[in-house]
Amino acid sequence: MTHAKKRASKSAGCKIKLSARAYAKARGVSHTAVQKAIKAGRIQVDRQGRIDPRAANRAWSTGTDPAQVRPQGGDEGPAPGQHLGAQGVTYAASRADRESFLAKLAELDYRARAGELLEAEAVRAEVFKLGRRCRDMLLSLPERLAPRLAAGLDVGEAHRILREEVERVCNEIAAGARAIG
Repeated sequence: MTHAKKRASKSAGCKIKLSARAYAKARGVSHTAVQKAIKAGRIQVDRQGRIDPRAANRAWSTGTDPAQVRPQGGDEGPAPGQHLGAQGVTYAASRADRESFLAKLAELDYRARAGELLEAEAVRAEVFKLGRRCRDMLLSLPERLAPRLAAGLDVGEAHRILREEVERVCNEIAAGARAIG
């Protein structure tokens, strides 16, 4: 078998591989960009330093930040974020989710500092204390009022005494609720 036939049979079974410079030219990026991608591990090279363009294009698409891509004249190719990552999520979508989450955190921080938000545990504790105080005051009504009512008051006077005490308890509960927030 001749030397030319050996080369032809070798290349027939394998894909075409490019040098870093040739891949950079085919991709439309600088040779330096390809070297950085290789050094960062985003593009794999074989033992001879050759690049499989199909595998490298997939890796380039999933591993490149669209914000770092410089716009080129002429055919711009696919829009940034159009290439799907390994899990089927675009970089642009992930970045948008992250920015949205950070904006929500910033809003919560602002509202907390402005005094619009309260700690949930502190509110629970205050409501519990207010409820306990309300219960204790209502349960103490019979002990405080029984001697006065047993003194032989008429129905109108007993009603007035009960009403005043209930109103006093309700006013204290309302004042406690206003203090919570």
